[in-house]
Amino acid sequence: MPAKSTSVTPLTADYNAVSRKPAIRATEDRTKNSALSISPRTEDHAALRRMLDELAWEVSAAANCHEAIERLRRQHVSVVLCDSVLEDGTWKDILNHISRAADPPLLIVTSRLADEYLWAEVLNLGGYDVLAKPFNQREVSHVLTTASLCQVYAAPHGRSAGAD
Repeated sequence: MPAKSTSVTPLTADYNAVSRKPAIRATEDRTKNSALSISPRTEDHAALRRMLDELAWEVSAAANCHEAIERLRRQHVSVVLCDSVLEDGTWKDILNHISRAADPPLLIVTSRLADEYLWAEVLNLGGYDVLAKPFNQREVSHVLTTASLCQVYAAPHGRSAGAD
C-alpha cells in the first residue's frame, strides 16, 4: 500500500528591499498576512502599520469592540492585535468572538501594563501573546513572524495553508 502524503507549504526567506531585513513568507500566495489592530488610540494603529508594513502585512484598524466585530464579520485576518481595555469591552470579548470562527485569527493583547499576570491570563484563556506598549519594532517583528509561521504549520494535514 503506498504511503499517504501530506502537503506542507515550503517557506522561503527573501529580503525587504528597503530595510534589508529578512521577510519569511509561505511560497503559496496566502493573499498577504493581515492583522486587525483594535485600539482607541490612532497612534497605536499608526505605529503598528509602520512596523508591519516592513514585514509585508496588511493592517486594518478598529477603535472599539463593536467596530472590530463588524470588521471581522466582513474580513478574515490572520492576527488580531487588541488593546487590553476598550471603551465597550476588553480583549476577552474579542477572544470570545473570534474563538467561534471556523478559522480563528490569533489574538495578541497589547498593553502599557504588560506583566506576567496578563501574559499568563492571555495564554491560559487561548490568546497567542502579549505585546508591551510603546511598541518595540524588534518585538513586534518577532511576535508577528512567529504567529505567521504558527499558522502555516497549523494548517490541517492534507491541505496547505491558505487553501480554501
